[in-house]
Amino acid sequence: MATTFIIQGTVMQKAFGFVDASEMNNADTLSVLLFGNIITRLILPAFASRGIKVPTNYKFAAGTSLGALAILSSIVIEHNIKKHYFETGDKISILWQVFPYMFIGAGEILSFAAAFEIAFVIAPAKDKALASAASLFIQGGISNILCLGLYNICSPFFYNDNGTADITDIDTYVTANLQNYFWLLFAIGIFGVVLNLLPPVSRWLKSIEESKATSKDSFIDRDSLLNDTFSESETMNIH
Repeated sequence: MATTFIIQGTVMQKAFGFVDASEMNNADTLSVLLFGNIITRLILPAFASRGIKVPTNYKFAAGTSLGALAILSSIVIEHNIKKHYFETGDKISILWQVFPYMFIGAGEILSFAAAFEIAFVIAPAKDKALASAASLFIQGGISNILCLGLYNICSPFFYNDNGTADITDIDTYVTANLQNYFWLLFAIGIFGVVLNLLPPVSRWLKSIEESKATSKDSFIDRDSLLNDTFSESETMNIH
């Protein structure tokens, strides 16, 4: 997803003379820092004070929803890039990409926290480090492999009118069909939201959490876990 954002950003107007597509990628890190603090210092304590526990699948659904909003933002940006170019011949500002990057960062906080939480709840005490490593591998390894495969399958969307994938120039970029790729990603995101909200999924995760809740072998401080997850997400984005 981030790769596609960068491709889109290469044909947008630099901001302040130096903020280009590669620099805008830092907005993801800033979003993680901002929303990580808001969620861990304000939202979750407010829920805890009222005795509200957000189910794990709801966290996944919320994080995926924010990812879908990021894609939807990119679709709007894609439309504006082409509309503005055909009307004026000019580029739109790359600052428009603040919105998808901010949504992505906020979604990562919720999704990563949920992934680490369920991994730690399921794993016995002696295997919690392995569970954490497996969670990181799934999020950062397998997901990238799947994205690469999807990108290759959908490569015709990135071809210009000349039949090549050279779309680094605005003149050729507007002849490609990246919006189709974004719509596909959006559909996948919506599917993920619906999947996490299905009653069978809710019951399955709830049964796992309840069965492990009283087990000393699987005990974990959830507040500490979320704070650790925020630190992990921050580190992953910085590097």
